Amino acid sequence: MSDKGNILVKSNDEDSGVCLYAHWSGSELPADLQEALAKQWRWGDASYLTRIIFDVMTEGQHGGERSFGISSRVYEGEWRVLEVNCAKKIIIYMDKKWSFKQYIALSPIEIEAIWNIPQLTPRALDAANPLEEMLRGEVDSIFKSPRR
Repeated sequence: MSDKGNILVKSNDEDSGVCLYAHWSGSELPADLQEALAKQWRWGDASYLTRIIFDVMTEGQHGGERSFGISSRVYEGEWRVLEVNCAKKIIIYMDKKWSFKQYIALSPIEIEAIWNIPQLTPRALDAANPLEEMLRGEVDSIFKSPRR
């Protein structure tokens, strides 16, 4: 089973960004991003920062055929995307935001927990297996039920 994840690096809010994709090591991306930002190199330069992040992601695996990709859009693992905004120097995941400095200061436990931030939205539940299909129906009914 794959372990997909993405880091979307944007120059600013208007920029569509560059997506860095990990197929087998997505759960490591929050820590990889922290390691790259901790260098404090080129925070305001999206092109250089993208390369710095990708170097950390692919360390020890350069030159291989699989496992990583670079794209102009998120196309797999869209429920796990860490957005890096270089102009604002913030990281965004779901409804959570950190400044670069706050993100660097997160503990290993907090970094590991990032992908576990609740994601119960119909869009986030991919019907890739029967359990997810069942949950999709339950989540859809929660969102459609009248508020009390």
